[in-house]
Amino acid sequence: MKKKLFPFVLSALMLFPNIGFGQTHFTDVAGHWAASEIETIYQKGYLKGISSDKFSPNTQVSRTELATALDRIFEFNSHDLKIITQANPNQPVTRLEIAKAINDSFKAKNLGLITTLMMPVYEDTLNLSQEDQNIIVLIFNTGIMKGKTTQNFHPHDNVTRAELAVILNRTLNAKQYAFPLKEESDTQQKTDLRGKIMDITTGEENTELFIEGPIEKDTLYDKARVRITEETLFMKGPSEISLQDLKTDLNVEVEFTGPVTKSYPAIGTAKVIRVIE
Repeated sequence: MKKKLFPFVLSALMLFPNIGFGQTHFTDVAGHWAASEIETIYQKGYLKGISSDKFSPNTQVSRTELATALDRIFEFNSHDLKIITQANPNQPVTRLEIAKAINDSFKAKNLGLITTLMMPVYEDTLNLSQEDQNIIVLIFNTGIMKGKTTQNFHPHDNVTRAELAVILNRTLNAKQYAFPLKEESDTQQKTDLRGKIMDITTGEENTELFIEGPIEKDTLYDKARVRITEETLFMKGPSEISLQDLKTDLNVEVEFTGPVTKSYPAIGTAKVIRVIE
């Protein structure tokens, strides 16, 4: 089954197909806050220096550098890559683009991620698409990337090579505990999730339910953090109800809309929530 990877991977690999590694000692990282992270990722062979003795930790990361590093980590092949011509391979990459690229990399290898159950609310991500917000929540809960402050993620900031070293080490740690997902042909079910409402969290911008139930023959997920929007429909039998009618310990069925993150628990936005009587 072919998977779609972020657009700039293949073009980057064609531009730099044979980048190798040698034993080096970087003279420009001594005393740097990310010195140990840089040494670790270099020794593992996933990120090289710009010369035999320079790493250039404060230089911005290009799309080419990110794509090459992720290919080394995930070992993409012809079944994982879609041939897409990507302009500006040397353009600096943003924090949001890195989050999306890492998410796409795990999807390309059909791997799910173990996550925590926190719901960060970053003021500067509220205007992003729901899909991008879900990806940031996923990447946060895997420990791969956090906000620059507790209030802001800074999704459009560029990333330095030192910061990338940290992100790649955390990606490797998450990959160590990733698990294979079912093929799409095996998961064409009628109901996304059926289970009990374990928790209801109401924030300033949205409400989220944590729902848990067993995997059944006609369900896709056993645990999920379910986001509620103004478009979410609530039903009980043939009657429409309201969000206020939902309580913990109620059994419900959930139909998602839009992308659902491939994490554990899953994270998605509810189209319909049906109370099971």
